[in-house]
Amino acid sequence: MKAAQNAHGVYRDGETIALPRDKGKGLPLVEVRVADTAAGWRAVACFAFSVGNCWGSYSPITDHDAPFRDRGAAVSAAAARLHDRLTCASVEPCMEAQRAKMVGFLAGLNAPPPAQLDMFA
Repeated sequence: MKAAQNAHGVYRDGETIALPRDKGKGLPLVEVRVADTAAGWRAVACFAFSVGNCWGSYSPITDHDAPFRDRGAAVSAAAARLHDRLTCASVEPCMEAQRAKMVGFLAGLNAPPPAQLDMFA
């Protein structure tokens, strides 16, 4: 099903892939939102630290986000952008553990699928 835009140009229908906080309350540490639009798949990656200066960034999916041919490419591109942003930024020492979790989660989204084993080799 193709995602529909609301009156403000935000795609409402889509999927969310999230890394929840340890205690499960509040915004997820990382959230990748993905939607199948008429122009192709679009995705944004959002994040929020719960310690230190609570740095974070959330945004909706709009036409400003580049379309991709398939879901995997859109998720990988959004994850890679956020991965680069998090690894290049200077954060407070108390934020390092959460950053490591976020970066690990994003790296997992970019990992190639495991090779299919041949059962009859």
